[in-house]
Amino acid sequence: MELSPDHDLTDLSIWEDIWATLAEGGWTLIVSPPCNTFSRAWFHFQDWPGPRPLRNFNWLRGFPWLSQHHRAVVEEANLFVDRCIRACLVCHSAGGKFIIEHPEDLGLVKDERPGSIWQWIEILDLIPTCGAITFAIQQCHFGALTPKPTRFLGTLATDDKRCHAGLPRFDKIGAYKGPLPKSCGHVHKHKLLGKTANKWNTSPSASYPPGLCEFLAGLVLNAAHSFGRGSKNQQDKGQTFSAVNSTSDTDFTTPGGSSSRGGAKASLGGGSSSVGGSSSLVTAKNSACGGSSSTTTPGLTAEKIINSR
Repeated sequence: MELSPDHDLTDLSIWEDIWATLAEGGWTLIVSPPCNTFSRAWFHFQDWPGPRPLRNFNWLRGFPWLSQHHRAVVEEANLFVDRCIRACLVCHSAGGKFIIEHPEDLGLVKDERPGSIWQWIEILDLIPTCGAITFAIQQCHFGALTPKPTRFLGTLATDDKRCHAGLPRFDKIGAYKGPLPKSCGHVHKHKLLGKTANKWNTSPSASYPPGLCEFLAGLVLNAAHSFGRGSKNQQDKGQTFSAVNSTSDTDFTTPGGSSSRGGAKASLGGGSSSVGGSSSLVTAKNSACGGSSSTTTPGLTAEKIINSR
């Protein structure tokens, strides 16, 4: 897929089209807002010469003293997160399913507490408002070269043992205490900090490993098809995914072209702008099944969630 100026997700009209489409109902939505301005790697600037942090736990939407350029970068990233949140709410209100992906909030680093979207009240509000669940993974269990702790929040359920349910937990000084274990169980040679051959080591990790793509596709299929989640269907997940994919009527469409398979429609969009941010959004629709929406949680608020952690 090739990006073009037509895919610029800073353009409000593109989002209005997305929101209108989601409001049709029955869509499954996957969103991954840009994480560059939230990166923990920025807090290692004393060890590795590079950019300095643009936000932290106390200034979640960016430091007030940022330069004009850095302010524009942060505001663009905030814009994408806000619009992704609205997309999730629209999708849910119309009876669809959604899931948001972003790096896990790992707490304290270099005596600083980095900012994370998992600290945003607007994100946490999705739990009581939409009956959303949240879990964390280590991407190396899905084929990545490094653990790359990652969190998901949404209305797509899973019982995969590689997924650790629950919000991030911290001790009194903000050090991470779970739900991910301290060790992923692997020995990794690839490092995310610093540079290799003049390129930042974090760049290649932006792409999902194939195993994670298959996992997400499985969540969508489980939400959109009625083939069940019993032990018989789970004996060979790869075989189940392949069988469903080959027999369903799904139309997968991208800005760069399309191929046909089934009664579900999926669209993939990436965005970029001159400021340097990007966001990705995937939607899938099954016209036959649609899926029921999650229930809300009366009396639960984002503030109560924060105070209970």
